[in-house]
Amino acid sequence: MCQKQCRDQNGFKCHLTSESHQRQLLLVAENTGSFLRQFSKEFEANFMQILRTCHGTKRIRANEVYQEYIKDKGHVHMNATVWHTLTGFVQYLGNSGKCKIDHNEKGWYIQYIDQEEVIRKAEEAKRAKAEKDDEERQQEMIQAQVRRALELQGDVVEPQATELVRTDENEKITLDLNLDKKPTAEDLKRPVFSGVSVFDQIKTKKEEPQSDEERSEPRKRDRSRERERDRDRRRQHEENGRHGELKKERRSRSRSRDGRR
Repeated sequence: MCQKQCRDQNGFKCHLTSESHQRQLLLVAENTGSFLRQFSKEFEANFMQILRTCHGTKRIRANEVYQEYIKDKGHVHMNATVWHTLTGFVQYLGNSGKCKIDHNEKGWYIQYIDQEEVIRKAEEAKRAKAEKDDEERQQEMIQAQVRRALELQGDVVEPQATELVRTDENEKITLDLNLDKKPTAEDLKRPVFSGVSVFDQIKTKKEEPQSDEERSEPRKRDRSRERERDRDRRRQHEENGRHGELKKERRSRSRSRDGRR
C-alpha cells in the first residue's frame, strides 16, 4: 500500500505508527476497490510474464511459478489482491481462458495459452473456410449456367445411375473412344513439300521495253538547253560590247569639251 521496503521488523513497526502510513490508510479506506484492482492487475501481469518467459507453453505446477515470483523483493503480495489463495488465482486463469489448468494429488498444474497463435490459427481457419465457400459458390454458378443452357435447348433430362444388365455373361465389354489416329515415326520423319512456290504467289510488274523515240527524248531536251545557254551568252556579250562603245563616246566627248576650253 505504501510501497515502502522496511529493513527489519522494528522498522516495519515504526512505519505502522508513522503519520504517512496513517494518511495512506485513510486514502485506501475511501477508495478500496481501485487499489485492489490496481494491485491485482500488477500481480497477474508479473505472474504471467514469468510463466510465459521462463516456461512457455509447458505444463508446470502453479506453486513452482509462484515461488519464482516471490523471489523478487518488490513483488505485490497476494493479500493485497482480490485473490485470497493461489488456488483461487489459478481457477481464475482457467476460467478466463488464459491458461489450461488441471488438478491431481500433487496440486494444481497450469499451462500457458499463446493467444497470438490461437488468433493466427483462427484467422487461417476463417480464410480457408472463405476460400472453400467461394469455390462452392462458383461451382453452383457453373451448374446453374449449364442447367439454363440445357433448358434453352430443350427439356432437361437429368442423368440417373442404372445397373448394368448383361444377357450373356461371357460377352466382352468394349469401349470405343473414337480417338484420332496418332502419326507414326515414319510419318514424322517424312518431309513436307508444298506444290506452290513462294515466288509464284508474289505478283511482280514487268517493265516494258522503251521505244527509240522515248530514248531520244532526253537527248533532245539536253540539246535544246545547250542552245538556249548559247543564246544567252551571245546576248550578254552584245550588251557588254554596246556598253563599252557608249563609254568610249562619252570619254571622247568629254575630251573635246576640255580642248575647246
